[in-house]
Amino acid sequence: IDDFLTNEELVLLGEDGAPFLDLIKEKAYLISGKAWVNNHAHILTGTEIARLRFLFYVLQTLNISHLVHGNIPKLTKKDLQELQIPLPPLAVQSEIVRVLDKFTLHKAELAAELAARLQQYEYYRDQLLTFDDTVKRVKLGEVCHFQNGFSFQSSKFEKAGSPILRITNIKDRQIDEDSLVFLNPKDYKENLE
Repeated sequence: IDDFLTNEELVLLGEDGAPFLDLIKEKAYLISGKAWVNNHAHILTGTEIARLRFLFYVLQTLNISHLVHGNIPKLTKKDLQELQIPLPPLAVQSEIVRVLDKFTLHKAELAAELAARLQQYEYYRDQLLTFDDTVKRVKLGEVCHFQNGFSFQSSKFEKAGSPILRITNIKDRQIDEDSLVFLNPKDYKENLE
C-alpha cells in the first residue's frame, strides 16, 4: 500500500473474521499514524465524553459474542452501535487508562523477558544434554520400569462412578456431558491400587 486513509490514533474492531467467540484473544486494536484500513474493520474515534484509549480497554473486556452473526462471524455497525458500555466520568476514564497503560508496558517487558529466558533455557538444555561418544549409551528399558495405563471395556461403563473426561468430550471449549463415560472403581480394582 503506498497511500493511507487515516493518520491519527484510532481503535479498530473487526467486522468479520475476527476472533469474536474466543474470550481470550484481543478484538480491538489501537493504531496511530498513517494507515489504510479496509472495509472489514470498524474504525472508532474518541468523543468529548469518551476517551479513545478507555474505549480500547473496555472493548477488550466485553463479551460481544451475542452480537455476532453468520457462519463467518460478523459484527455489523448497527449491532456495534447498540453495544452497552460503562461510561464513568472523563477523570475516571483517564485514571483507568493511566493504570492500564502502565501495566501494558510491564506486560510487554515481561513478554520480552520471558522470550529471553526461554531462549536461554533452550540453549543450556541443548548444551547440557548433548553428549559426545565418551558417554555410555544404554537402552531406556535398562534404567526404568514401564507401566501401561489400562483401557476401558465398553461393558464396564455405567452412568455411575467417576466420570472419565476424554478429549472427545470437549466440543467448542465446552464439556459434552452426553458423551461422558463413567468408571466404577470396583471393576478395575487391580489397576487402581
